[in-house]
Amino acid sequence: MTLQTGFDYEPIIELTSQVDVDNLHRVFIRLILETSPGHRIRLYSNRMSAAVGRYELIFNTSNQTDSDIVEKDTQVMDAIINETESINDGLCEQKTILPIMVRNLYFGFLFIENIDFSIEQFQQVSAYSAIYANQLNLLRTNNHDPLTGLLNRQTFNGAIEKLILKSSNNRRHRDNNDSSPHHYYAMLDIDNFKRLNDKFGHLIGDEVLLSLAQLMQQSFREDDLLFRYGGEEFAVLLKNIDEPTVYQVLERFCKKVADNFFPQVGHVTISIGCCQIDPNLLVTTIIERADKALYFAKSNGKNQVCNYDVLVAENKITETVDSQNDIELF
Repeated sequence: MTLQTGFDYEPIIELTSQVDVDNLHRVFIRLILETSPGHRIRLYSNRMSAAVGRYELIFNTSNQTDSDIVEKDTQVMDAIINETESINDGLCEQKTILPIMVRNLYFGFLFIENIDFSIEQFQQVSAYSAIYANQLNLLRTNNHDPLTGLLNRQTFNGAIEKLILKSSNNRRHRDNNDSSPHHYYAMLDIDNFKRLNDKFGHLIGDEVLLSLAQLMQQSFREDDLLFRYGGEEFAVLLKNIDEPTVYQVLERFCKKVADNFFPQVGHVTISIGCCQIDPNLLVTTIIERADKALYFAKSNGKNQVCNYDVLVAENKITETVDSQNDIELF
């Protein structure tokens, strides 16, 4: 095979070498800006491929406010995904709109305003978009649970380590008495799931898992990270939230699940254990703390939320000490 002389392969190599979604977004945006200097760019990412109305605006150089422009762009994206025959011309005027898609799965959209593209520029942007979509699809396959579409266990450690680093950096810039919001880790477990599986079968059990994942997507914020941790266990990383609010959010979700009717099964409950993400602790210790709170919740009635720090303060469980405090340096 011979390489075409004069062709710049570096952007292709850079896009296809990305193994982190955030870095992939950044590289793609930079390449589009270099290809389309002076144009207003917006990039949307779907939290769930092909899911209408789950768009996250991850880059915007437009003059309009995010809320105003997202509402208008969402109408266009919904119409494209639903293959609506007519779209309001005013919403599409002087724009190039490129779906980020692979095999009819929509991963997002690229909007470019004030178009005066040459054919070469359009071809280059289209090529970058196709490569970007393929790489997103590969990362999604590797990073997401195939049943629920949530992030999988393999991506969890990297995600929580990023939050720990972020918390550590924030702590350096604030005094010890600062009560700014923190990050929290919550572990969710479906109550009596084995009994449910035995009674209704694994196919119905999978439907319950999928329905719970959809409830999670509807209930938590766009910035929160949702995982299928394994089996009937799920995890949530809640960003920038204080202790009273995190309890309210989790308690409200616990009630929402209990009130929900699951087809062929009826009502299902969950138990939740949570803890603050302390940047001074190892990931394993943070996980163990949430797991300890979850175990307490399941052992004391189920269908409830238990906060590790509250349980320790009330002497209901013993504190989990980070083993890194005992490490000696030579």
